[in-house]
Amino acid sequence: MLKKRVEIPIVDPTPKKEQLIKKIEELTLVIIKQICNSEFPKISYQRCDPELNTPESLPASNDDNEDNEDLEDDEEELLKGSNENQDPDQICCNGSQTESTLDFSKERKRIQLVRMTIILSKVHKLLMNKKVQTNRSLYYELKSEQSTLFENEKIVNYQINSVAKLLSSPTWDLGLVAAAKGLVAGNLKLMFENEEKIDCDAVGGCLVPQIMANHMGQLVTIETEAKVIIVVEKEAVFNKLLSEGCPKKLNAILVTGKGYPDTATRIFVKMLVEKLKLPVFVLVDCNPHGFEIMSTYKYGSLNLWWERKELQCSKVKWIGVYPSEMSIYFVEKLPLTPNDTKKLDALEKRSYYDEDEKRELKLMRQGKIEIEAIAGNDFISINYLTSVYIPIKIQRFTQND
Repeated sequence: MLKKRVEIPIVDPTPKKEQLIKKIEELTLVIIKQICNSEFPKISYQRCDPELNTPESLPASNDDNEDNEDLEDDEEELLKGSNENQDPDQICCNGSQTESTLDFSKERKRIQLVRMTIILSKVHKLLMNKKVQTNRSLYYELKSEQSTLFENEKIVNYQINSVAKLLSSPTWDLGLVAAAKGLVAGNLKLMFENEEKIDCDAVGGCLVPQIMANHMGQLVTIETEAKVIIVVEKEAVFNKLLSEGCPKKLNAILVTGKGYPDTATRIFVKMLVEKLKLPVFVLVDCNPHGFEIMSTYKYGSLNLWWERKELQCSKVKWIGVYPSEMSIYFVEKLPLTPNDTKKLDALEKRSYYDEDEKRELKLMRQGKIEIEAIAGNDFISINYLTSVYIPIKIQRFTQND
């Protein structure tokens, strides 16, 4: 098989870091001047995408997270237990209010302004020292210093995103990264600036690396003999495909975000597609949450609008499981739960899906099935997903392209 090798030029991060340091220092100076003038300090920033009304952008409301609506005005919502099926990036951004002002004179905004200035000081220190820190590590650090201000990790993550919006910068450029949770397997070798290597062909695959900011330096070389990238929703399906020998049989790089994909996994998938020029296919459950996961890879997150260019992978092809396939397979359809229906209602309000996706969404009202139900068709063919289902879907898309 033909090996593909891509060299990635090293980019000097210094100018970008210096610009961010300058921004933070200018903001700090503004606050100091406000206090010296006997004014209440306040900070304004773009809360939502200023280009929400353009045809290619995401909708102005995030109706699928109504339970967390307007968190900025009432952060007590952040202290509640989170739904395990909720995308951690999808904390609500109320589209009716695109700009936010944290005014110390307003009691409800006071604590948020204090939190934001503390995070700004931590980011400034990271940038000055050219260090990288995980969000979780920062949370424990803040909890030990300011336990009453940062009661849980969700508050810290929310404030990190707010600071990123304020500075109009991706969080990783601030020196802050979320711990990676995704997995990758297949014929893929990654070489980094400090000469460390990751071989993704290891048994069971390996953790998706933080390619934007990590201790190994920048990614400099990618090698692969793979022809396609296959992204699956769940770790269980990832492991089943590994047991079926999917990466070798289909000559594929296999990736899972283990549910809603984290930032590291989404950046990684987009990087592979752009650098290797390989087609990417996504396989998710036939339910509203699975559809939203596919959508997150393809269209990006509403809440992370300022990072969308680095996260959105528009070349994603959705290969199933389609609602229109429910009648084909001899599997029991499960009824939608009230939460499923609520999620589906919100998804149908989004305007950016293509016609095939909109049609499948309407059919999803009939019920839902999981990938595992399709994978159980071994009476039709051994290792059904790898031998039949995925190859047929890939062939259909490659013939149409």
